[in-house]
Formats: sequence, C-alpha cells, structure tokens
Amino acid sequence: PDGQRNAYFVAHGMEGITGTTSLTATAPGFNSATVTVNVVQPALRIDGLTVVTTTLSADDPFEVRVGLPNSSNTTLSESQRVRAGSSLTATITSSDVAVGVLVTTAATGSPVTVEIPSGGYRSHGTVAAGGVAFDPQTTSGNTTVSSSIPGFIATDAASVVMDVTAPGISFYYGNHTVGAGLMSRYDNLLVQLGATEHGGVTVRIQSSDPSLALVSPNGDTVGTEFIDVFVPDGERNAYFIVHGMEGVTGTATLTASEYRMRATPS
Repeated sequence: PDGQRNAYFVAHGMEGITGTTSLTATAPGFNSATVTVNVVQPALRIDGLTVVTTTLSADDPFEVRVGLPNSSNTTLSESQRVRAGSSLTATITSSDVAVGVLVTTAATGSPVTVEIPSGGYRSHGTVAAGGVAFDPQTTSGNTTVSSSIPGFIATDAASVVMDVTAPGISFYYGNHTVGAGLMSRYDNLLVQLGATEHGGVTVRIQSSDPSLALVSPNGDTVGTEFIDVFVPDGERNAYFIVHGMEGVTGTATLTASEYRMRATPS
C-alpha cells in the first residue's frame, strides 16, 4: 500500500534436490533486486526425551524436529517448517524392545512413524495428538532411540541412548535416632519410591535387630520386626514409625524393599 515499503514472502525448498537459484523482485518505477537462495540437505533431531529413566516410569513423550544442520552435523542450527502443501513422515526405532518400546496411536513397538505436518517444524508433542512416546519395559539396560526421514541428514542428536534401570527406594530423612522405650514422631519418617507408575506396590520395612528397634505403620500400632505398607499407583511415599526397645541402646539397620526395586538400607 501507499506509504509502506515492505513486501513479505516465504521461500520453499523443493524435496529431494539441492542447489542454488536466484530470486528477483521487480515493481514498476523501481530498480529490480536479486538475492541467491541456497537449497541444502535438511536434517533432523530428537527433542524432549529424558535419557535416564526407570522400568516403572511413565511413558515419556518426545518430538522429532527438522531444520538446517550445523556445520558438524551434531544438531540443528535452525528449525524450519515443512513447506505448504507437503508433509513429512519420520520413522523411529528402538534398538532393544526388551528395554523400551515406542508408542503411537497406531502402534506400539519398533519401528513406528509420526507425521510432521505442513507448516510445522516438529512432530506432535503428545501421543493423543499424533506424536510418539518412549515406554520403558521391565528389563534394565540401554536402548538407542533413532529417528530418520528419507533425504534428511540424521544429526548426532537424531539418536538418543536411553538408560533404563530398576527404580530405587530411599529413606527420605536418612538415619534416625530414637530413645529407648520411645518412638519417633508421627510425621517425619517415610520411605520414598523412585517411580510412581508402579500399579500399586507393597513395600516391606524391616528392622535388622528387633531387640533394639521395631517398626509400625503409625503411632497407635504396636511395633513389630517388619511391616508391609501398600503404596497406591501414582504415589511414592510409605510412612512408618520407629520404636526403641526399653533398657537397651545400640544401632539397628532398617531395610525397605519391593521386588521390582533396588532395596536400600537406612
């Protein structure tokens, strides 16, 4: 329009070819202008995948992103959108499906595919929207999650080595002191699980020396050598009380265990 000077445009690189071309801008009454457009091989990477997880962790959604590679092909230097009227399909694999599989709305396993739609520079961020997630399995170990698109450079960041381990159990407050013939406060002892997507678990908390220390689930219950505390799915804490036996002093070890998790002594 009159009084303005800018004309905006978008350049589209054609699929499967590289090279150099020129763009020329002309308008009546103005000198023309020319610029060079370099069409290079595009690249991809994986975004948002947590590389250390547990066998009981929730599925981890992640994305495949496209754009220009940096000079060493380690990652992207710039994200760029899929041109209008086109779309891309990325294939994703897990090298060891006993350690981890991939989940989409269409399939669970390896390989799977996700779409990067026209106008987008990455795949959808949730499985429900059409994206992908990593689902750790019951076997600890490493698996490599890799992404590829025909004609694209797979940067170093297009593959991620996943470290899947059994979750641990920890005594949140560490070592504890209790008087002989007394018990710990009601609100300050708990065992914490290293994962919450466990389906509901029973944690055993056991004293190594019941002549010195006993445990109970609350302050109204007589102490015993061990207790089994149920932790509902989605939660991570198991609460307990320590009882010091009358007339004795010394040190006892408490151990918390669950068959799918690494036992941890206090």
